[in-house]
Amino acid sequence: MSIGALLREHRNACGLTQPELAAALSIEQSYLSKIENDKAIPSEQVLSSILDTLGISVSELVNQLDEAQIDDLRQIKSVNEQVRSLQKRQAARQHLAVLACAVFFAVGAALASASLFEVFSSNTAYQYRSLGVVRAGEPKEIFESPGRFAEALRPDTEIDEFVRSTVARTDEIYVVLHRYKGEIFTDDVDGGTRTYRLQSTRNVASATNRILGWTGICSLAISVLFLPFVFRFRRQPRGQPRELAS
Repeated sequence: MSIGALLREHRNACGLTQPELAAALSIEQSYLSKIENDKAIPSEQVLSSILDTLGISVSELVNQLDEAQIDDLRQIKSVNEQVRSLQKRQAARQHLAVLACAVFFAVGAALASASLFEVFSSNTAYQYRSLGVVRAGEPKEIFESPGRFAEALRPDTEIDEFVRSTVARTDEIYVVLHRYKGEIFTDDVDGGTRTYRLQSTRNVASATNRILGWTGICSLAISVLFLPFVFRFRRQPRGQPRELAS
């Protein structure tokens, strides 16, 4: 909107005729007519009087005028200061948008990379099996072949009885880990230790990597959503302010 159209619109809204407004401003009606028809640019004093009379703030004026009109009025100190204020706020918003975009992109790239390269968790699943709790003094292989150790462990016991009692203690469990602990490893448990032997491996995305991957993708997507704001704020707001001579 041009300044003439804006002032004419507000004058009509206030119920004032052109002669009445000119008289209130102590200016010639012909001069006011030229301003309203965009044939003259008001001086700073006249513009200030018009804005006060019509109840228009400098901020409202700057926000409603065309950029070309703002450029024509930039020699007016109050208009120039308002444009500078808008530019500062716009620059702050741009910096915030750039920072948010950079943070979300960096976090997203880091999380996606951690998931892809299995930094925190392997995508290989290792299945281990344990046949039971090995008591103190018993060999790790006691449950695989109890007959082999019957005579050495219980010389005064029938081999068949020893084997039956050992088999009765069998408590087979499987664990799946995303960390390789060797072909065999042991864990201390109540009553002794458990010996785990590797049974199989398969490629399965771990829960940790799935969470990292999806979180990284979402973060990257958010960074892309910030790009329009970054480029939007790069435009100069409502004309270019100039340094005014003091």
